[in-house]
Amino acid sequence: MKTLVITGASGFIGLNVVERFLSEGWRVRALSIDGIPELARSEFARLPGSLDDRRGDVRDRAALEALFEGGSVDAVVAAAAITSGPDRERARPADVFEVNLVAPMSLLEIASARGVPRMLCFSSTSSMGELPFGGKPVMETDVPQPLTLYGASKAALETAGKRWNGLGALPRVFVARLTAAVGPWERDTGVRDTLSQIGRAHV
Repeated sequence: MKTLVITGASGFIGLNVVERFLSEGWRVRALSIDGIPELARSEFARLPGSLDDRRGDVRDRAALEALFEGGSVDAVVAAAAITSGPDRERARPADVFEVNLVAPMSLLEIASARGVPRMLCFSSTSSMGELPFGGKPVMETDVPQPLTLYGASKAALETAGKRWNGLGALPRVFVARLTAAVGPWERDTGVRDTLSQIGRAHV
């Protein structure tokens, strides 16, 4: 059975990733600040994979290290994020970068020391500012133009991933730039300041 380590497992994106890997029969070591919600836990119990649900803060190095104990890890997903609005950015700007940038880099460092082959991180079209709304396709060669601290943290994550891959070290880093995500498991976790219209309708 292959093993996945994932942070931010109880969030909107994280829960969907956990569900998919469990459905594929993976062993999932899932870290989140509040644990997998009960409804998701009951649904996931029907899937062929194995869930190891852990609570902890991604800013806690020891909590990240513990995820790699007890056997080899085949892949890592850094899904923990603070999707910040203006109020949070004014009040706690450091939190945005500690969770969105520093924590994935710490996870990368730990994974590299253990020879994990691949790691997935999530960026956002917020890294590109208003560019996606300019009427033209956004290209890989376009320079990020973030307008928010959230966007800046994601732009920095993209740049860090490119630099890491250029070093030729493991794990190979993949950064997926998400936009306007909607779907199952969206809920108000307290760290996603702007829910989708569908999500707001259920709050």
